[in-house]
Amino acid sequence: MKKRRIFSKILFLIALFVFCFAVFKIVAGQLEYKEGRDKYEHIREIAQKEPEDPADPGSGIDWNALRAINPDLIGWIRFKEPAAINYPIVQGKDNNVYLNKSFGENFIKAGTIFMNYANKPDFSDRNTIIYGHNMNDGSMFASLKKYQDKSFWESFPDFVIYTPDDVAHTYKIFAAGTYLATSDPAGQYQFEDDTDFMSFIEKVQTNQGYDTRVEVTSSDHIVTLYTCTNVRASDRWLVFGVEIRQ
Repeated sequence: MKKRRIFSKILFLIALFVFCFAVFKIVAGQLEYKEGRDKYEHIREIAQKEPEDPADPGSGIDWNALRAINPDLIGWIRFKEPAAINYPIVQGKDNNVYLNKSFGENFIKAGTIFMNYANKPDFSDRNTIIYGHNMNDGSMFASLKKYQDKSFWESFPDFVIYTPDDVAHTYKIFAAGTYLATSDPAGQYQFEDDTDFMSFIEKVQTNQGYDTRVEVTSSDHIVTLYTCTNVRASDRWLVFGVEIRQ
């Protein structure tokens, strides 16, 4: 009888430890998410200045202040909706640098929105790839999953990438869907010729979640927004935008 009571106490203590550890992990995770949100809200405050042109929010970005914090800055991405996507873009020496590094170059789980290290930083490549985490608190590129719904795309089909040369690159989303991480549409950014590029576009549109009827030609430039699905390790959620010619 005494042994049974001792055994029951041991089980209780083990269960209590497991419960406390689980609560600790949840609280620590929430604090980490809050830290990430606070850091980027601070960056937005630093970046904001009085726009030279009230009709162009990009003219209100203080590039000098941002570059003083991080010289790897190459742009700023902004959606009208989902409004959560409003971040600086950096480019590192490889695609691992900013996976868990904040814009201020401190360790942070959310990392930073970053361009493929091999792309040209002026967005002149035929396909420029921009990476961001799919965070559980809805930050970074998590809101891209809203483009699973065609009605959302119909309401908000565009996004803008501002560059330090005061150019606003506006993109219309022409495809969105789940792609294998190992497939060409998930990572191809170099093309032999027009035919190769259009073959890539065909692959993208074949696997897209719905038909947008947005035309892409061999002379266009596109951006691929790249994030995880948080469902299968082999899958990626990709949103493709074609630059609207000004």
